[in-house]
Amino acid sequence: LGIHLSHELVFGRYSALVQMGVYLLNNVKSDGPIYHRLTNRFYLSKKLFIDAGFKTHWAVAENLELGIGYRFK
Repeated sequence: LGIHLSHELVFGRYSALVQMGVYLLNNVKSDGPIYHRLTNRFYLSKKLFIDAGFKTHWAVAENLELGIGYRFK
């Protein structure tokens, strides 16, 4: 369980997301309560997108994330 702030910088069909968050409840041992996520997103259509990014704890990349998503807007 956590909370984060994020910012999305959009360049046409491409966007870059930056998040900084803190764990409110974490049962797994980690490198601290603060984490960062850096993600690149490409919109295939107005609602469908793919993305790739990673999650870090103070510049130590731990998780690679690949995904496909649908925007409900």
